[in-house]
Amino acid sequence: MIFVLSMLVLFPLLLLCPYTHPQADDYTLAVRAEQRNFPEDVVRVYERWSGRYSATALSRLNPLLDGDPDGAGRGAALVILATVWALYFAVKRIFVKISEMRENTALAAFFVLVYFALFPSPAEGMYWFSGYITYQAPVILTLFLWALLQWRTGKKAGIWSSVVPVLLVILISGFNLVSLMVLFFLLGWFILQYYMVYRKFSRFYAILLILGLASGLVFTLSPGHFRRMEGFPFSGNLLLSVSGAAVQTIWAFVRWGIPLALSSALYIRWWGGRMVRVAQDRENRGGAGPLTMSLLFTGMLFLLYFVYAWVTGSRPTGRVDNVVFVFFLAGWFWCLEAWVQNRSHSRFFRIVQRSYVVHTSGILLLLWLFFPGGNVTQAWSDLLTGEAKAYDRQLKDRYRMIRACEEDTCMVAGLTAMPRMLYFRDLAGKEAAENTYINRSFARYYGVTAVVADPPAPPAEYRSLPWEGRLRKWRQKWFAPDAFMEKLRRGKACRDPNPSLTGLCLSGTQTGSLRRPWRIFPRIFFHIKPSEASPFEEIRKEEMF
Repeated sequence: MIFVLSMLVLFPLLLLCPYTHPQADDYTLAVRAEQRNFPEDVVRVYERWSGRYSATALSRLNPLLDGDPDGAGRGAALVILATVWALYFAVKRIFVKISEMRENTALAAFFVLVYFALFPSPAEGMYWFSGYITYQAPVILTLFLWALLQWRTGKKAGIWSSVVPVLLVILISGFNLVSLMVLFFLLGWFILQYYMVYRKFSRFYAILLILGLASGLVFTLSPGHFRRMEGFPFSGNLLLSVSGAAVQTIWAFVRWGIPLALSSALYIRWWGGRMVRVAQDRENRGGAGPLTMSLLFTGMLFLLYFVYAWVTGSRPTGRVDNVVFVFFLAGWFWCLEAWVQNRSHSRFFRIVQRSYVVHTSGILLLLWLFFPGGNVTQAWSDLLTGEAKAYDRQLKDRYRMIRACEEDTCMVAGLTAMPRMLYFRDLAGKEAAENTYINRSFARYYGVTAVVADPPAPPAEYRSLPWEGRLRKWRQKWFAPDAFMEKLRRGKACRDPNPSLTGLCLSGTQTGSLRRPWRIFPRIFFHIKPSEASPFEEIRKEEMF
């Protein structure tokens, strides 16, 4: 049964891949790569935009560099299959004591089902090149690293099991800040667990942590990183960062904790008992207890949200939530396994394993995962209703229209088909086209002066639920953060009469309104999904590249 359900999740995701097209930053990366060679590109981005050296290097795999927009579908399929393989490899190595192939595969299929069904933003994490090369790639590599380190524990080290983790640590450190923090937590956890078992520190784990810290410093201390942070006027606010991280942590347990709690009943019934019997023979039974692990897990989750809010001044975007969700999923079941091993004889676990509890949890979980609007039903809907096919046809017509355009400003039809699983952002309309990096990059890639969508398609963030638009209007009316951002962009909210950099007020100390933090609470608490780039970032992105 679990294999059938996992296939019901994977099949539509893979069938949507041929309808995938480049979006947003994909064209910016392609133009940037065409203008400079590889070493020059890496150095320039490091100095002027971001320290993500691994993501910058892998951005050269952009299918647009071959002039083939259809190549985006092959990349998306590769990412989905690589994620499935990473989950299977992690389960096989971490739960190595389960020797039966069928049980290993069933447990991996269980995690595949839960992971892809609850994946926060498929459009940004699986079908958008710039998104999966920066955020999903380190997730895959981290799963491989975790599996290798867990498998290496208590075994004689070989060259393969020693060199590969070193390379993975260096690579993972150069993708994004959230993945870097998860890496530190993983390495720190292995060091702590090793010490609690053997009462000594592991030299190998310490070397990995030192390499991770050094690589992380290369990433975080890049000149481009600090220049980019200037584009976030609400960053560095302690009150907003703490309160926002607290709310996001609680919300994570609500939106992900409920389905995972239902999944836990199935996990305990099918695999928990086997894990308890295995644990009785393990020499690391004296490791960290379940309460310690749960506190570390919750504290790290809060820290992930806090650091992101401190750096950007807003809540995580969908692609960042994808990384946080992987940590939440792994941490949840890791803590659950600790509770099962240490509290297996309690009355609570005996109740959980009763048939009526397991059957009820299974039914509720299926209703949750296959509820209309979720990833599974939405993927099938985009396929069966023809939304994805119409989206593919409209974009191919746009490419032909651009190639045939002979005017300075090319007018293209805005998208009317916007499948939620694929669509992320589109070209802006005439009023905003001049200041939108997406339009400029798209025009440069096709060798025209300007491209304008008429009428422009709405952002995906405000069309996923019918009540989101009304909530946004209410937020705009009473808090007006977008109007405030527009004032900042024009320099009207700055004390400095001549703000530098195209009239932008970039320093929080220059802005009198920032002394009233309640004016910008909505950016963290009331914004269902944040806009993908502030006016600062959209204007400066072109300058950096």
